[in-house]
Amino acid sequence: MNNVYISKFGEDEFHHYYNPGRHLPEKQLRALHASILGINKDARHPIEHKLLEELPTLEALQERYASMIVCIIRVAGRDSGFLLSPILKAGQKSFIHAGLVIINHNKGSNLLALAGSRTVMLAYEKLGRIYSTNISSTPAIIEAFTMLSNQCWPTPKSDLIRPPRDYKEVAEALVSNYVRHFFPDPESVIFDERRFVLHSESRKMGFNTEFRQISRSSSFEYLNFCFTWLDYNKEEDLIQVGVIDQALINRIRLWRLSYATRFFKKNVGRQLESMVPRAVKFLGWGMK
Repeated sequence: MNNVYISKFGEDEFHHYYNPGRHLPEKQLRALHASILGINKDARHPIEHKLLEELPTLEALQERYASMIVCIIRVAGRDSGFLLSPILKAGQKSFIHAGLVIINHNKGSNLLALAGSRTVMLAYEKLGRIYSTNISSTPAIIEAFTMLSNQCWPTPKSDLIRPPRDYKEVAEALVSNYVRHFFPDPESVIFDERRFVLHSESRKMGFNTEFRQISRSSSFEYLNFCFTWLDYNKEEDLIQVGVIDQALINRIRLWRLSYATRFFKKNVGRQLESMVPRAVKFLGWGMK
């Protein structure tokens, strides 16, 4: 099976690969890497990041994707986005990082939540209870990650005085093993361990740091939190730490079921609406 898992919502497909560097044959692994690079190249603002570098040798490809969940998002049969989630270590603790995400095409679905929720479910299926992390200044992503983790810190609903005791080790491991390894200028990175805020040269990496131009949250609570907690003029990002456990998986399953139900009703409604004009024309009801 090559540890590939496919889920569908209408025209949207989510292809999840668990540790593809260990399981995929060379041809498929090279095709996966090419798809990721192509999606980044087609983006309105391509990201400069070492995870998105060309890798000429098979050994380099296998090492890059050996401990990672990759999601390729396809819209109407076209590779339209990705979510790269490295699996890392903080001492004896394992954690999965909600890493790079690009979505180039969307027909109105919550692609990020659908891709992320399946990633979380797959991580729990393979690894059991683990920590999860996120780096972002985008309110929509911060809200989505909060939904996709348990006991998340910091959030608008958290006790913001201090982080949970064991979260500091995870956040520091993220900075040491991911940020300083993959960000283009690791020496410029500053981590504020009191606020869990990261200062880096985000604009040089291709990220938009203008608060009024980035994707908004559906909740004013998150917009207000991001605007007051982060200094966007200083290119600050929030580091969030949470837990993936059975309680979270139960919530995610309910959310996906609810989303699928709404999706089905919405699309059936559209199909019925499209049938009405044809029925009226066929029956000859008062049309002039």
